[in-house]
Amino acid sequence: MELPDGRRVWVHVPNSGALTGCAAPGQEILLTEDASPGRKTAYTWRFVRGPAGWICIDTLAPNRLVAEALAADGLPGLPLPSRVRAEVSIPQGSRLDFCHGGGRAALVPGVKSVTWWKTGWLSFLTG
Repeated sequence: MELPDGRRVWVHVPNSGALTGCAAPGQEILLTEDASPGRKTAYTWRFVRGPAGWICIDTLAPNRLVAEALAADGLPGLPLPSRVRAEVSIPQGSRLDFCHGGGRAALVPGVKSVTWWKTGWLSFLTG
């Protein structure tokens, strides 16, 4: 990536998707800086500006934000949780992002980050 001062730096990209439409030359991006010992890069790419606003490409950020919201006042449209569990394993060998509630009446919101952008659409692609 090229910084505003003209320096070019390597950045960590916390997204394994194709990032179609999110990585065009000249797009404005937001990075965080962390020069901790042991890191291979001092920067992490978090957001890119699309035509309609900022797009989060960090696949872990949405889960952190949803976890914080569920632990605080909840999310609009969902009842206040009595219990929230993250990364819940299920018998089919997979995991759920969150289990909201308990017993038989549980909501299972899936949380995703953008990996593909096309005019008017934000999406994620799998497999």
